Amino acid sequence: MGFWSKLFGTTSSSFQIGLGDANALSAVRRGDSLLADDPTDVGTSYAQTWTGRQLTQETWSRADGTACKAIAYVYTGLFVSSAVTRVYASDGATVVAQKTESYAYAPIAGLGSYAYPTITTTRDA
Repeated sequence: MGFWSKLFGTTSSSFQIGLGDANALSAVRRGDSLLADDPTDVGTSYAQTWTGRQLTQETWSRADGTACKAIAYVYTGLFVSSAVTRVYASDGATVVAQKTESYAYAPIAGLGSYAYPTITTTRDA
């Protein structure tokens, strides 16, 4: 589930991806999948970091405490301006996949409020 899905309570279908495979090609594919889907392995824990009313970090950790996935959110005013998602190798430090999402908001004519953002995604690693 991405930021907007969590914010608005919608769900998306996903599938479980194993985190224990040491095969390098599999790790790349797993990284791609985990950029889009949240880890669901047994023993994976999830934590959120909030600054006031803003969600600034989401972190998934393996049972041994090593990092599995993290999403860092940056805000401009009340709005998310970017989100960097990182997927880590089994050592919890080596980044195997990373993407950056940049958010641009456009006002809705005549309403004085903002529409859903236009999101630009780049694959960084």
